[in-house]
Amino acid sequence: HVQAMFAANLLLLALTAPVQFGCGARFYKGAWGSLKGGSANMDVLQNDQIRTATALKLILKSTKNNTLTTKQLASQLYLSVPTTLKVINDCRSWLKLFNIELNVVRNKGLELAYNEVSYRLALKHFILKFDTETNVEESILFFMPGLDLDAIRRGIMETEKEWSFE
Repeated sequence: HVQAMFAANLLLLALTAPVQFGCGARFYKGAWGSLKGGSANMDVLQNDQIRTATALKLILKSTKNNTLTTKQLASQLYLSVPTTLKVINDCRSWLKLFNIELNVVRNKGLELAYNEVSYRLALKHFILKFDTETNVEESILFFMPGLDLDAIRRGIMETEKEWSFE
């Protein structure tokens, strides 16, 4: 049984290694070279921004009734908890721009402290400018599932027509 598991793991390693290191080689080389030089190039920075965007998306979606723990966030990001804490600090810095506090509450999870206007401004900025990996409509529906975007479009178009906007 153990030999079969070992053989299966070896097979998986043999199948995934060429993809991981073949396709990703240029990114690894670029990131390693920049880190050896004491700076971060776009390979490193882009990866950090994608991580932060993913974490922010999950944090902004969490609620008091549906909390997100550091361990859950680490699992979603495929990171260790210490690395996730660094990402949480990056998220904390971004949220402070909108007067939103991100607190890590022991045995409870991540909590946001905000007023409604600050939260809506942060959400708008996140959807339109920060999350470059997802299109705007998908982001809106992620945060507001069931929202009828076509009805909103029709309402805007009717209003523009009624008010003679061009």
